[in-house]
Amino acid sequence: MQQLSDFVSQSPLLALPRELRDEIYSYMVLPQHVYTATPKPSSHSLHRSRLAARLNSNLEESIESAKDDGSVRITVEILVLIRGSMGSYIPSRDKPSPRFLAMLPLLRHLKKVKFLVWGGWDFWFGPPKRRPGSGRHQKALPSVEQNPLSIALKTLMSYLPNVEEVNIDLLMHIRDYWNLDLPDIKWAGIEGWLLEPIYQASNVHLRKVHRRLMACNADNQSATFYHKLEIRNDLGHSNSRLLLHTSEGTGEVS
Repeated sequence: MQQLSDFVSQSPLLALPRELRDEIYSYMVLPQHVYTATPKPSSHSLHRSRLAARLNSNLEESIESAKDDGSVRITVEILVLIRGSMGSYIPSRDKPSPRFLAMLPLLRHLKKVKFLVWGGWDFWFGPPKRRPGSGRHQKALPSVEQNPLSIALKTLMSYLPNVEEVNIDLLMHIRDYWNLDLPDIKWAGIEGWLLEPIYQASNVHLRKVHRRLMACNADNQSATFYHKLEIRNDLGHSNSRLLLHTSEGTGEVS
């Protein structure tokens, strides 16, 4: 209780009258979703505002709401093409949105967080592979380019030092699952990200990471076609002595 009292006394936001705080909260959360993007000069002809409101449909928001489990959820769009009356572009998502930063007095104390990720065509297929040689002797080599989702999560997690559990759901419309002409192993293009650790130096409390790849339909039903669970256990009093348990599995989508 003493820590909570100290936090309230040190927070300029919580020191304001309740009515004024409610007005500030309503301003920050409406619209509910904001692009975490750095505007490009060419995007001004598409959206007059430098901070474009998220343009997803009611279908996506309905799918996301159906997955509420009581934890704070943050929606991230990776390499999703944004269409406007004058053309289309893919925004750069290398900085948190102003509204995310404004909520940090509350978010930085989170113990559990869920990221809902919508990926575009380029995300699911992954970066181009380098192919030395020619003909049948060609061999695909892993790209040295870092996955954009890794960059986004690393940036956001750096602001959430107290998180102990992270759930990451990569969502795909069922029509895209069947029509994007993905390889038989649907996650082949993002395999590099699935192997990358979510943990970093600033997340010393992080102990559990659960990743799921899910195909969703218009009835808010979903099927998990891949999942990976990572749990870190302490071996001693030092965070440098940790044991990582990993389990993964696959499923069929019908």
